[in-house]
Formats: sequence, C-alpha cells, structure tokens
Amino acid sequence: MLSKEQNNSMKIEHNSFHDYAAVSTLFIVRTVLKVFSILVLSSIFITNLYLFKSICFQDSQTRSNAKRIK
Repeated sequence: MLSKEQNNSMKIEHNSFHDYAAVSTLFIVRTVLKVFSILVLSSIFITNLYLFKSICFQDSQTRSNAKRIK
C-alpha cells in the first residue's frame, strides 16, 4: 500500500489557467527547428549522393580507359 505522502505526491494538479501564447510559441519554434533540421540533413544527403555518383563515374571511366588501352 502507498503511504499518504506517496499518494499525495502522485496526484497531478490540474491548473485551469494555461498560457496558450507560450504553448503556441513553443510549438512554432519546435516546428521551425525540425523543418530546418530536415532541410539541412536532406541537403547533406543529396550532396553526398552527387559526390558519390561523380566519384564512381570517374572511377569506372578510368577503368574502361585502362581496358581500352590494352
């Protein structure tokens, strides 16, 4: 069984006054941060794909030239 102190500490106090402006601002800031993070990570991903493709193309072109010379 829970003691009276533990039972009282587990109760959630409901505050009928909410600061909707602060909640709205927090939501907007988090949304902007997440969109910005997604854009940055997507741009890094696309850049890496482009660089990888160009490196592989140059490598395969060099190999084909080496085979052609023989």
